[in-house]
Amino acid sequence: MNVVKAAVKQPISVVVAVILSVLAGILAFTKVPVQMTPTVDSVVVSVRTFWENASPEEIESDVVIEQEKVLSDVTGLVSLTSISQ
Repeated sequence: MNVVKAAVKQPISVVVAVILSVLAGILAFTKVPVQMTPTVDSVVVSVRTFWENASPEEIESDVVIEQEKVLSDVTGLVSLTSISQ
C-alpha cells in the first residue's frame, strides 16, 4: 500500500505518530548531557603550511619558528613538535 494513501486513509494514526516522534525528541534532548567545555584526555592539533619552491630551512626559519612562538603560549600545552620538509 502506498504510504501517502495510508496516511490519507488513517490521519489519526499519522497525527499520533508525529506527536510520539516529537515527544521522543524532546525527551532525548532533555536527557542527553551537554557540556560547554567537555573533558578530553588528549588533544592533537596539526598545522600544515605549504610554501612552494621553498627549502625546509626557509620554511623553518620564516614560518615554523613564528608558529612555535605563538603556539607555545597555549594553556595546557604538553609538547610541541615541528617538521619541515
